[in-house]
Amino acid sequence: MKKKHKKNKKIKKNKNQKLKAKNKLVVNSIYENIKNEHKSLYDSYQFKTKNQKYTLKIILEACVYFIRISCSFNNFKYKKIKPHAFYKNYVKLNKYKIFESTYNNLLNKYLNKNKIKHIYTDTSTFYNKYNTNKVKRNKYFKNKKVLKLSLMTNELGIPLNIDLYSGNMNDSNICNKQLDELNKKLIDKNNSIFMADAGYDSSIIRNKLNGIFNKILIPQNKRNIRDQNKIKVFTNEEKKLYKLRIKIENTFLKIKKNRRLEIVYEKKSENFKQLIFLSLINFLI
Repeated sequence: MKKKHKKNKKIKKNKNQKLKAKNKLVVNSIYENIKNEHKSLYDSYQFKTKNQKYTLKIILEACVYFIRISCSFNNFKYKKIKPHAFYKNYVKLNKYKIFESTYNNLLNKYLNKNKIKHIYTDTSTFYNKYNTNKVKRNKYFKNKKVLKLSLMTNELGIPLNIDLYSGNMNDSNICNKQLDELNKKLIDKNNSIFMADAGYDSSIIRNKLNGIFNKILIPQNKRNIRDQNKIKVFTNEEKKLYKLRIKIENTFLKIKKNRRLEIVYEKKSENFKQLIFLSLINFLI
């Protein structure tokens, strides 16, 4: 029993060390982005005023720690930072959309080296507590007020398009908007495959996808077809390819592993969106 206990302790230590190392890389990437692109914000953290007590890196470390735990701003503690001071700095960073800009810069560097072969799309719902913007009731989730997060990822599960929508919005309408925003030059047309669930089965989306992708794997929605004999079935090869779509589900799980992101506590959806971008920076480091 003692040997097992020692092994478990070693495993926990290794996990904590890896997590700390990754958090440092996230903080450094955000810090460099602020330094290069937002000089006015960077200068404001150079102890030019008497009110400043904390460095920029400590506040960024606190932000990374904040999304990992389920805690309100009033009860949040990290080192010697006071809750009110952390909230002020958090709002200050959100005004500049720092986390979104850092993620987009890292994504552009990644896409310059790699072309897109597969694209998976899906939505996930987040229950709402205090949010007033973009929140509506969804009949498929016990008629509760929810926000919808829609993602388009590549074959490795790296999000290419991220946006928040109202809870009652149809998935096919969301996909139609995201396809307009997608950079089609980065897609490898000869080997490209688009995959989605039956909720995206519509003639408008299929017509749009025909010119962009080589293969489209969207199962037919049974509600749209009266005769069940007319439903097209995937071949064995297509079934194997369609199983790879689980990678987008894994991305949603990784986002929701951050306890602060399980439920929406922010009043504005834009602030919640910035926290999602902060969690996604790990994918590109």
